[in-house]
Amino acid sequence: MYRWVRLLELRIAQLPDVIVTSTQQAALLLERDFRCDERRVRPLPDCVNLDFFRPDVLTPTQVAERRAELGIPADQLVIVYLGLLADYQGTPLLLQAARTLKQCQANVHFLVMGFPGVAHYRRMATELGVADRVTFTGKVPYEAAPAHLALGDIAIAPKVSTTEGAGKILNYMAMALPTIAFDTPASREYLGSLGTYAQRMGDPVALADAILRLAHTPDWRIELGHKLRARAARHFSWERSGRHLLAIYRSVMSSPHPHSYRR
Repeated sequence: MYRWVRLLELRIAQLPDVIVTSTQQAALLLERDFRCDERRVRPLPDCVNLDFFRPDVLTPTQVAERRAELGIPADQLVIVYLGLLADYQGTPLLLQAARTLKQCQANVHFLVMGFPGVAHYRRMATELGVADRVTFTGKVPYEAAPAHLALGDIAIAPKVSTTEGAGKILNYMAMALPTIAFDTPASREYLGSLGTYAQRMGDPVALADAILRLAHTPDWRIELGHKLRARAARHFSWERSGRHLLAIYRSVMSSPHPHSYRR
């Protein structure tokens, strides 16, 4: 089926006057692999509402209370993940990294928020011997996301796909959370030089090493979080993306359409 689906997708990619992509990497793929004229492909990175995702959404007292309610020890550094739970999202790698950190007696706890497969990954955490180091919350409503992310000291995005975006990273950045990820094109596009990158793709030990680098530098961790929020405000705000999208619409409307059915 691959050949026929690819031919169909090639045809679809030729139909629009403009294709808007969520990453530069996706734009390059369309131009290189789907023969799209670069003038028709407009990268528009994912964006984040900086008024909604902000680091002061909870007070320090509220953070301590909510951590206690979830059974997270007060003296542990909290690593947060919020998103889909799936192998391609790196969920098993995250749990394996937790095992490595437990073996070296690192004082960290993972708050894993999302779905599906919660029961499956909870069993995996038990089999790896890290059930006491990982708290699963299940599905988190969007309106509750900032308050849940505020419980973290560090955020992690262990996705191993090299072609997809990673919009959760922007939420982390807006929350002023230093962020660990593999060095994929999408992660690099969002985080730039401010990302804390695991040195080996798909390696849970490399993830654990990246966590330890941040765990041992608390002052840098805080400074890095502030810089990431500033980067999100500068490059990925709703307002900036809205202006860019309006400009794309205007350019399409002001150009003659080559196909009569688009009138």
